[in-house]
Amino acid sequence: MRNKRLLRFGRAVLWVVMIAWTAIGLWKGLHGTGELLALKTRGKFVNAQVIGQEPMPAGERMGYVHYAFNEGTRAIDNRMPVPVMAYGQFTIGAAIPVTYLPEDPGVVRIGAVDGARVGRSAMAAAIFLIAGLLAFGLPLIAISATLNPAKSNA
Repeated sequence: MRNKRLLRFGRAVLWVVMIAWTAIGLWKGLHGTGELLALKTRGKFVNAQVIGQEPMPAGERMGYVHYAFNEGTRAIDNRMPVPVMAYGQFTIGAAIPVTYLPEDPGVVRIGAVDGARVGRSAMAAAIFLIAGLLAFGLPLIAISATLNPAKSNA
């Protein structure tokens, strides 16, 4: 009796986790791939300039390099994570190629955005979803088979 209750609880938790995993995966996958697709079709490729580096405490491995580019008469600034050891490659004034959406310059990616990059993003989202469904779905099937042995053999 106690074992069945524990299995039912585990099944409920797995369902909740699997639904959350799927929802997050779909949202992130569709959102990220959608942004990349918009950048591929309507994006503008420019060279931004490094405008600064965030000083990082000793022992930190990652830091941020700030860059800016112009969209019409507006200056758009952003930052990107960079290993602290690579800071020397990002001197003030150095060029960084970026692709941004002219209608929403806050949507920006470092480098060019092509079909291969969009495809990699879609593939990563699909792998994330499949891995989650397998990781949570297989135990759900096993628990269901344990709780209802007559139904699974029919």
